[in-house]
Parts: sequence; structure tokens; C-alpha cells
Amino acid sequence: MLLRNIIFAFAVILAGNANAAVSCHENALGAQNCTNRATGETMHGRIDAMGNQKFTTNTGKTIKSRTAANGTTVYTDKSGARTTCRKNAMGATVCRDASGDKITCRTNAVGHTICK
Repeated sequence: MLLRNIIFAFAVILAGNANAAVSCHENALGAQNCTNRATGETMHGRIDAMGNQKFTTNTGKTIKSRTAANGTTVYTDKSGARTTCRKNAMGATVCRDASGDKITCRTNAVGHTICK
């Protein structure tokens, strides 16, 4: 489901590295809310007029996403930095940025997505 990918985008952008933990959940309006537990940075998203996901953080970052036909999702920030995400065989979402840093996201028993 495309909305579930929003969670992973938030986690990847907010975490910025494989060692930071980010927790996300869906609010009552259906928007995704995420928090980087180390820094307190938060992020939420919306669908723009073109049907793409657009995210804004409480620190002013803006991130757009596009999903390719093969299911790979690419997240791009204002500077042009890209993060690419896809599901692995175990059902976890694995994302890598241009430097090769990797982050893996899984949904826990209460429906929160945790990324490390």
C-alpha cells in the first residue's frame, strides 16, 4: 500500500543513518506522523496535486517521492539528495542513500513502524 511507504520515507529522511531509531504512526486524519527519537524532529506528509507524496518536517525540510512501476520508491529532498527504498524477501523495507548507507524498517505488533 502506497500510504505505508510514507512511513518508510519519513523514517529514512529523519534518521539519516542506520543507527538512529524513528517511530511512525498514522493519526486520526490518516496522515503519517514520525519522530526521530534521538533529535525530536518530526515529519508528516500529504499527497500533492500530481498524486505524489510530499513531506514536510518541523525543521523545514521538504521531501518528494515517486514510485516506479517496479515498486521501488525514490525520495528526493530540496538539495537533490536521493534515497531509494524497496521491500526485501522478508517483507521489511530496505532503503539506501547515494552514499550506500542502509536503513531497515519493520512494523511492530501495535502497528508502529520502527526503522534502524
